[in-house]
Amino acid sequence: MKPVGKFHRKLRRLLGDLQRICGIKTVRVDGVKICAAKGELPFEVRRLLFRGIYENKEREFVQKAVKAGDCVLELGCGIGVVSLVLTRVAGEGQVWSLEANPTLEPIIRRNYAINGWQPNLRIGAVSKTSGRVSFEVDENIISSSLAAREGNRRTIEVDAVPISELIADIRPNVIIADIEGAEIDIFDNDAPLENIRTIVLELHPKIIGAESTDDLIDSLCLRGFNLIARRGKVVWFDRTVDDATPA
Repeated sequence: MKPVGKFHRKLRRLLGDLQRICGIKTVRVDGVKICAAKGELPFEVRRLLFRGIYENKEREFVQKAVKAGDCVLELGCGIGVVSLVLTRVAGEGQVWSLEANPTLEPIIRRNYAINGWQPNLRIGAVSKTSGRVSFEVDENIISSSLAAREGNRRTIEVDAVPISELIADIRPNVIIADIEGAEIDIFDNDAPLENIRTIVLELHPKIIGAESTDDLIDSLCLRGFNLIARRGKVVWFDRTVDDATPA
């Protein structure tokens, strides 16, 4: 069975590359449409989209972890792929997204529009306190972060939005987060997670260190979350083990 699986993956990637080369402007990912026209997204992002592997681990977990009617807080929206999958699962208006990179707002709104939906979108960086913070914008989108990293980057100032404020205002029961290393501060013991059932989190050990990554996982488990599954850097926590389907 493994050789067949490898063949299908290679075939899917080849077909995706052919679509990209032929100038296809829209791709379908897990039942939603994504704008992927040349010149609108970096090459690497388009390549991953056409091959079907852009944010694939997050997409796998959220479709297993999130239920219709859940109230979802998404930290780090990117171009809106996971957001749209979440909206398809939880329902329109049930997903609240925060994205620190303001240059992505038109892309996010365009992706929502071609699916016939409107986003609950706020531009800002999740933080422990309010104010302004420096944000590193990377030209390939994927690696933009609060942390200083190598690459072709420029620094901008963005609003800092306290995690406690977001949780108090939105009252989510699910949090999805890809915040490029900021998870070490946001999900510490002071975070008000008492009413959160599910967390799907991308970890960044290259930024925060392997030991800090392990400590973060342990601290969430001590707070009553069960580690349901892990795929590389992406982890799925849930308080209701009986209702969760291990991956």
